[in-house]
Amino acid sequence: MKYQDRSPISIPSNSPGWVLVHSLVLILIIQTAAMFALTIMRNDIKSSTAFHTLLQQTHAPELKRHAPVVTKTILDAPQGWDHALFGTEVLEKTWGNTCSYSWRACLREQPFTTEHDPVLSVSRPYIVILVDDCLSMNSSCGKNYDDEMIFLERPDKEIVPAPYRDDVDTYLSSHEGTYFRGDYGNTYYRATDTFGFGGTLPTWAFVQSYITVILEDLDLCEIAIATTSKGIVAPFTRDHAAIRKSLAHIQPDSAKAPLSEALVDLLDVFPDNCITSRHIIVATSGIAIDDGNLPSWLKDFDNDGNALDSYVDGPGSHCLDDVAAYASTLNISVHTVGPDSVFLKNVAQKGNGQHMPSEKAFETVPDYICQMRTSLRDLPRFLANSNGAFDPGWLIKTSALYYQAGPYDPLSLTGLPRPCLSGPATSHFANNTNLLCSTSKDYLLSVNAYTGDLAWVVKGIGGKIARREGIIIAGPDRYGYIHALSGEPSIQWRHPGDLFEASRSCAYIARGNAVTSISLQSGQFLSENTTGSDITSLLYDPCEGIVLAGTSSGMIHIFNQDLFPTHIITTNAPGAILDIHTFDWRKTLYIIAFSQDNVMCMTLESPVWSFTFSSGTYSNAAVMDSRLYITTWSMELGCEGIDTGRSHLATLDALTGEQISQSTLFAGKAFGPLIALEQRRIEYNSWDMAIAPVDISALEGTNMVALGSRRTDRAR
Repeated sequence: MKYQDRSPISIPSNSPGWVLVHSLVLILIIQTAAMFALTIMRNDIKSSTAFHTLLQQTHAPELKRHAPVVTKTILDAPQGWDHALFGTEVLEKTWGNTCSYSWRACLREQPFTTEHDPVLSVSRPYIVILVDDCLSMNSSCGKNYDDEMIFLERPDKEIVPAPYRDDVDTYLSSHEGTYFRGDYGNTYYRATDTFGFGGTLPTWAFVQSYITVILEDLDLCEIAIATTSKGIVAPFTRDHAAIRKSLAHIQPDSAKAPLSEALVDLLDVFPDNCITSRHIIVATSGIAIDDGNLPSWLKDFDNDGNALDSYVDGPGSHCLDDVAAYASTLNISVHTVGPDSVFLKNVAQKGNGQHMPSEKAFETVPDYICQMRTSLRDLPRFLANSNGAFDPGWLIKTSALYYQAGPYDPLSLTGLPRPCLSGPATSHFANNTNLLCSTSKDYLLSVNAYTGDLAWVVKGIGGKIARREGIIIAGPDRYGYIHALSGEPSIQWRHPGDLFEASRSCAYIARGNAVTSISLQSGQFLSENTTGSDITSLLYDPCEGIVLAGTSSGMIHIFNQDLFPTHIITTNAPGAILDIHTFDWRKTLYIIAFSQDNVMCMTLESPVWSFTFSSGTYSNAAVMDSRLYITTWSMELGCEGIDTGRSHLATLDALTGEQISQSTLFAGKAFGPLIALEQRRIEYNSWDMAIAPVDISALEGTNMVALGSRRTDRAR
């Protein structure tokens, strides 16, 4: 029997030919499947290539040969950031037809601070200036007039030094009297040589000139004014404007000069506490008249056996050196200002003082600062004061130009024949190329930020400094004026005021309860409005275009740019509003107001929260990413100085008032903050130039924040 293998697949015939057909069909199926797979693979490869190309067009590759085109745009402050201090930097990066966007906070300007009382507790000298107001002070002092100085003969024939002015060739008559140059005075205004000293300059003009100069250098001292005929005429004060006013009312019109008797009466006028040294400056010709009525034990206190150490009717008593010797035993130094006589030099020597003393005779002041430091081109610049005057080691003064503002014309600048600069730096404004600085003695300086070269100095302009559209605004000075200057410099306008703020086109000036808008470029009056009480703080919000005026009654008045009133906010502050800051959150404007001991947050509709300081009084503040950074200072009462007490930093949630943190910064007052967004930190400085950095890198906006990308070749 014959058996035949059968196919496992049912086929219609058992013939071997069908097996071949079956195999061919199977091969065809496999080939078809392979071709289908290849087609899918080819399409996948095309899709992947297209997707990869799309990705390349959307996201710039790291190894792209050409850098993107970067466009920077500065907008208003980001949400949650201080409107006056910050802006928004938007970066647009373009590769071909694709743009990507990102943002971060940028600095509009540093928080400003003006230190109104830059006193150190370790240097608190008290000085009495005793002025001899006898008629004999009109006689010559043994010196000639200084050829480069200007003098004024008043209608009563009193001759005093005058501010330098370049319109006096020889002499110039005015309603104030006759101005004349020193060389002209040596011929035509010769004082009588009553006591044989020689020279032509009246003793009165000589001592007044000295007092004028020395007051410029004694900014940190408590000073009182006395005369030999009236005793104390101005009590101890650091208000030098009041001191000058008192001096202007003194005239040499007394018939007597009781020098020693007047000096004795001043030995017990000094307070007992908070004094580092005691001084009396005797400004006199040295000729006592009707003097010497002293206790017997004091008449020859220096044991020199001088027969004139007693009362003398008329000129001649020499008791002044005995009283000076006694004063030195009480730790009171007696200095003399007047002719170069042997007697006056002996008085100073026995009084442990100096004849014609400089400012260094009264106190050695350590180097210190009363402003936050500035950083230009990554150079840390401390605005250091040496011997009580702005004089940092990095300042180069060799090529500076010196001017005086408005001695006879408020809009004039007079070139000064001699370099001059005094007072500690109390305010400044810096940008990438220029540092502007003002001192407590109303000196305005312009410094090259790159080299440290002092470009120019203007005497007579001081106060807070701002710069808008190339115009420098400074003020108020000691006499209550605000000036605007171009950078050359030249004075554009002058206006009385207590406070100022500025937009790009207007200056807003507060005086009393009135706020006035004037043209930034010309000073032309634009508009004015009033509040119910004196304005104590002023803010221009560049994002909202509004002016906010805080008052002594705790109210905030809000005006538009034309000073039309829009809102009045009651803060319920227990005192005057010292400062105002604004920020927005979710399209709502938040206003933060500071009094001495409290901070209040409000919207235009209602109060939000309030907070009472537990560690001192308000110094400065800034709002960043809805966090409020506040510095306070707990000073030591009685013997206060910026080197006493402690400064603290409190961080609050600006939306709720909840305290996030609090820390101690320094012993003494803190200055700042100095905001360094590139380094993602803020800094505070102490009076002795210590630095306390604070990390702000966690705040949104200190790093670049991506906003996304868009294709420019697609229809929107």
